[in-house]
Amino acid sequence: MARASGHDFWKGQFETGGNLPSSWFDSAFGLLTAADVLDRFTGNFLGEIVKAMSSGRHHELKMTQLRYERMSVVKVSHMLRAMATECLLKALWLKHGGMLAEDGRYVGVSKKEHRLHELAKTVSQKGHIVFTKRELELLEQASCWITSGRYPIEKEYSYLVPYRRLDGTLAPRQFWRGDPLEELKVLTAKLQTALGIEIKFESE
Repeated sequence: MARASGHDFWKGQFETGGNLPSSWFDSAFGLLTAADVLDRFTGNFLGEIVKAMSSGRHHELKMTQLRYERMSVVKVSHMLRAMATECLLKALWLKHGGMLAEDGRYVGVSKKEHRLHELAKTVSQKGHIVFTKRELELLEQASCWITSGRYPIEKEYSYLVPYRRLDGTLAPRQFWRGDPLEELKVLTAKLQTALGIEIKFESE
């Protein structure tokens, strides 16, 4: 039997790792864990500001380095959760027979993978997973977090232009009635359940 060349071996390793749902689950787990760590660091700084303002304790509103650090990582936490959602969707794509790595290259699901609502629609067709209209709208908003957690602007300006809601009022593109972060946590839990991978941890 002919021995595989070094390149053939590593090509096989690449494809095996890239097409394992568990590999993408592991990436999602790490991203969500990092987001949890940042959230604990951030705490409820907005609540602290509101409380200080309402009670007249303005000296507590000083922009210390620690407060600035806590504020600055909020959007990074959001980015990590959005990226974890992308990983979970790709894991589901693999679970239902899709491929992400082929012939030594990453082939992906579609050209719009960072547009999470579009990715979810494609995965839904593959795995018969139902997403509600609100979940898809949430994923569309979370797609912006992947950029806003890293860069100050997106590729063009249209996301800044307000739109007219059904009641006639204008709202920012990022407007969301409710708590998008908490809703995304619920959605990621739904994706994890659909994936069916569970880590059995040992006691400390």
